[in-house]
Amino acid sequence: MGGSQSREGLELSDSEYSDDDEEEKEEQDSGNYADAEDRTPQVSAKVLDEVDSRLQALKLKYPKSSSSAPRKPNVGLKNAVKLYLHIGGNTPKAKWVVSEKLSSYKFVKKLKIDDEDDDEDDELGIREGFWVLKVGKKIKVKVSTDMQMKFFGDQRRVDFVDCGVWALKFFNDEDYRSFVTKFQDCLFENVYGLRPTEENKMKIYGKEFLGWVKPEESDDSVWEDADDGVWKS
Repeated sequence: MGGSQSREGLELSDSEYSDDDEEEKEEQDSGNYADAEDRTPQVSAKVLDEVDSRLQALKLKYPKSSSSAPRKPNVGLKNAVKLYLHIGGNTPKAKWVVSEKLSSYKFVKKLKIDDEDDDEDDELGIREGFWVLKVGKKIKVKVSTDMQMKFFGDQRRVDFVDCGVWALKFFNDEDYRSFVTKFQDCLFENVYGLRPTEENKMKIYGKEFLGWVKPEESDDSVWEDADDGVWKS
């Protein structure tokens, strides 16, 4: 169904959704202020010097923040992410669209997937229930290989399947790595019914344990034998 093209060939970007509005606004502005130059009063050099001095003083009082600094999410929102949905399938019009500009995720343990209780059940034993990934109000999916989770460390992004193709974009490297580690731990526990300790992982994987510790280093090999799905062109 062409998923490899859709997942790896497209970068997540919001620019295409704002260019048209900005161009329209610029046209309106140019029309409204076309004659402004003719009506501008003459100002003496002395007045300009005074204004410049005051502006310089303001710059010293209020340091200019770096325009290149990334936007920070609401500091009160834990596990903040940006949620994208892929539309268009394997067609020339395929693209990512923003589903939620600011959302959050969490891993919770449930006895059933449709449980409306949002809180993690700490009383469940290691062999009771299963881990679920929740993202805002739109995603609630059992952590499993059926999600076809794929990692893009250079973009701080993960893609997965749940009644559609979704992507999570993280705001910094630490948040991305934290998600990957937690996802791998929940997947291990769901699949093998064991706590995700290094000892248990070594028992199961042996030398393959490295792929769990550093999933980015084993992405290609892990997905070589992936079954037919939305990722094959």
